Amino acid sequence: MLWSREEQEELLHQMTLEEKATLVNGATFFGMAENERLKIPRLQLLDGGTGINFEQLFGDYVSRREQTDKSTNGMTGDSALVHVIDYFYTPEKLSEEELPLYHWIKEKLQKQVGSAYAPACYPPGILLGATFHKEVVEKVGEALGEEASRFGVDILLGTPNVNIHRDPLAGRLFEGYSEDPCVVAELAPELVKGVQKYGVAANVKHFAANNQETNRVGVNETISRRALEEIYFPGFKACVKEGHVQTVMSAYNRINKVACSENHWLLTEKLRQEWGFDGMVVSDWGAVYHPVEAIAAGNDVAMPGPISPDAIIEAVKAGDLTMDSLNRAVLAVLSIISYCKDQADQPCYDVSRDDAALVEKTTKACYDAAAEGIVL
Repeated sequence: MLWSREEQEELLHQMTLEEKATLVNGATFFGMAENERLKIPRLQLLDGGTGINFEQLFGDYVSRREQTDKSTNGMTGDSALVHVIDYFYTPEKLSEEELPLYHWIKEKLQKQVGSAYAPACYPPGILLGATFHKEVVEKVGEALGEEASRFGVDILLGTPNVNIHRDPLAGRLFEGYSEDPCVVAELAPELVKGVQKYGVAANVKHFAANNQETNRVGVNETISRRALEEIYFPGFKACVKEGHVQTVMSAYNRINKVACSENHWLLTEKLRQEWGFDGMVVSDWGAVYHPVEAIAAGNDVAMPGPISPDAIIEAVKAGDLTMDSLNRAVLAVLSIISYCKDQADQPCYDVSRDDAALVEKTTKACYDAAAEGIVL
């Protein structure tokens, strides 16, 4: 590993309260915090269940530059970035004022990727669920993981989304696999296995019972324990116990009056103690309503950034949050950093720089999934 458990403990011992509180809060919209003093690298997160999201990646490039340089040299505004994203492969449509931003992003991207490689667009979860074919789903995961590794993505969010199909009006129904928890539990771990072959941490979401988009932020869902165990949990449990998923995303909603990001029973007793999850819990974007309660419950990282660490610092000083709870969250972050930055260097998972071969691989993965699932 990048760091052994003992080395992670030593890093923790060297960190100040302020550094710990900073590490458990997002730094940019899709980036976690880094620590230059202790040489702790940042992690890049990205939505990715259907492929690399340039809108998010390019936006994060710009936000990091703004934070680092306190300027983008007048290159960018909201409209300029939108146009560069829309016309990245047809730059002749960009204005003279927008071209400097295009060239800066293109240079940064090519330095990371090593070529002008364009990522694939993958079938969504609703189609993968219709394949009833484990190997096909795993191959899609492998293609996703290899491309994510090439684009410098450490955590690929929504790989998979295992929320159950319940509301036909749900705007993100396409991400989920099925209304059948047995189908979800059989197929979803295969995507996790595929993604994580390339040192990219998969991310199962949204834990738990985030089955509607209407009023999803803070909606209270009254659900019996039996319904949770038989309908809403099996996909998550399978991704943890069979897929060995490295990260779990906590959801916006409340279950039986308790917010998922603040639910100790859900994040600690069920996920960690009963199922044996030893990875990192990251919140959905804006799903941490009370940062102190979230850390105490077992939510390790609040996203998106930038988020001030002051609330956590003050809570520890006042005795409202134990240092043990904060240390546990920091160790979870260090463990995932170690996983991501170590696994990608393993010889058996070296990312090929042969663009044609990767295009062939990703195209076949997409085609095979479509062939198996598109009729249903």
